[in-house]
Amino acid sequence: MFSNLLLIIAACAQLPILLMYSRVMWNKGHYQFFPLLFCAVAWLLYDRLSKQKKSAKGNWLAVALLVLNLFFVFLSIAVYTPVSVIPTLIIFLCAVVLDRYGFSGFWLALPVIAILLFVTKLPTGRDLFVINELQFLASQLASWILDSFSIIHFREGVILVTEKNQFFTEEACSGIRSLFSTLAAVGIYGLSRKYSASRQIFNLLQSIVWVIAGNAIRVASVVYLADHGFEQFSQGTLHEMFGLVTFIGIFGVTLSVDRVIDIFARGSKLSAYGESYRETAYGDVAYRDIAKGEKPDPKLQATEIKPEAPKSKPVNFALIGLYVVLILFSTRLTYAKWNNFDRVRLDISELAPIQESLLPTVIDQWKLTNFEMAERGDESLFAPESYIWYYERGNLAATVSFDAPYPEFHDLAFCYRGIGWEADLKHSYTDEAEDGMSWLEMQKPDQFGVVYFAGYTKDGKLARPANEFSPTTRFYRNIELATGRLAIPKGDVNRNGEALPISQIQILVQSASPITEEETAEIESLFNFVRNQILLSPRFAN
Repeated sequence: MFSNLLLIIAACAQLPILLMYSRVMWNKGHYQFFPLLFCAVAWLLYDRLSKQKKSAKGNWLAVALLVLNLFFVFLSIAVYTPVSVIPTLIIFLCAVVLDRYGFSGFWLALPVIAILLFVTKLPTGRDLFVINELQFLASQLASWILDSFSIIHFREGVILVTEKNQFFTEEACSGIRSLFSTLAAVGIYGLSRKYSASRQIFNLLQSIVWVIAGNAIRVASVVYLADHGFEQFSQGTLHEMFGLVTFIGIFGVTLSVDRVIDIFARGSKLSAYGESYRETAYGDVAYRDIAKGEKPDPKLQATEIKPEAPKSKPVNFALIGLYVVLILFSTRLTYAKWNNFDRVRLDISELAPIQESLLPTVIDQWKLTNFEMAERGDESLFAPESYIWYYERGNLAATVSFDAPYPEFHDLAFCYRGIGWEADLKHSYTDEAEDGMSWLEMQKPDQFGVVYFAGYTKDGKLARPANEFSPTTRFYRNIELATGRLAIPKGDVNRNGEALPISQIQILVQSASPITEEETAEIESLFNFVRNQILLSPRFAN
């Protein structure tokens, strides 16, 4: 059995990665309910384990889980990713429950611990993918609702345009927030009522249906109300309150369907969803059919083990030593990251403005036809500030755009998919070269397009996509930070140590026919010329 000192030190080792996780996730609107989920899990664990007999003998599986937790804590800090934080915490909780309560307590606690998966950050940008897909779905369904009420409009990707206004189905309206929070709430509700796995799964699936329907109705309602003089519902406090009402309605409908199931299940002694406990053995404890009022069979009851004072073991001392080293390592690194490495300030007022004359009127037969400067709100699908040059060459039209500010490399595939394009993202970066770039090969009905783009820090250095920084590179950098061999970066920098704000240069070329390889080469050449000109501007002067 683990000593209390070991468990206290192991719990302290989880704190730095949880602090990192909390800071990252609090900036994600669809994960901001995670403190309430932690509280609910703590309450449910206490409710299930408070009357459970403690095990007085050690468990080697618990030791293995604690060693695995030790490894994942180190990995989470060294690579500095929030993706593995919740799985790491789950492993730690499983090890503690298994050590203290044996397999009987473990099987009781496992469904509760597993509910933490609802606040696990999706890896490799899957959050953005889910948001994008839900935005498209909500926009399409809302468009059908508006059609059914004969409201004149048209849809372009995630943008709904009426005769009076243009509405962007932003992240908050996509359903991503109500999806994650509803799934978590339904899961907690089912665990508190001790539902079976099959009923839990059914309720989670039906809640997804109501989330999709509810948010489509919300988007259509906002468009209708704003178009009829109630524009306050499209932004601000009333918009947020409307979202809260939508969430409450979705959760209420889900519970209503759940109650209807009970009405039809009352005719049988055993619910179709297995709410009654059948005779089941889990390690130390055997349960009889409680619904039938049967008394436990003494022969099946767990053999009571008299508690003995746990003896100190070499493995406990070894784990304590490793956790202490890990705490020292992670505390230093978390301080470095927390203090400066994750500071994000996007004020561009001190940066030099861009002038139209920065680019020539003719670039290798590309002729300038227009220039404009666009300022947008933070809720826009595109950058808050853009300088745009329009060029033409034969049957091709090129839009050159300089966009800012961003806290990191900005994936333009998300933006163009939002206005109806099918976009295939590709990268071309090397370890040391500063001329890397990304590009999109795009298509939509009767139209083809290509986009070249690259991001640069305020000191003119190439900003790379997060997945272009290899885990090995990030690992060694963090080791150097934790050991003091690398100085803590000063000023406004992001998680990759890039100076903020970041600006992006892009070229969009559209055509009614497929773009040939020769034309693609010409567009790439135009992009390289444009970015070299812009990088020489006062905006990037050191």
